[in-house]
Amino acid sequence: MVAPRATWKGFLRVGSVSCGVKIVGVVTEAENIRFNVLNRKTGNRVNSVYTDEVAWTWPRF
Repeated sequence: MVAPRATWKGFLRVGSVSCGVKIVGVVTEAENIRFNVLNRKTGNRVNSVYTDEVAWTWPRF
């Protein structure tokens, strides 16, 4: 299977934060589409953790 090629590469900038973005055309029959953030060095997915900014507590899953 051939790896998909990016149809567009660039940077997304929000305020003072900037991150690299690739847009890849994909065909799927699934109802949900998910975008994963990947660690550039390892290729592993990065997890987001939501915290309470006052109490610094994490939700239990």
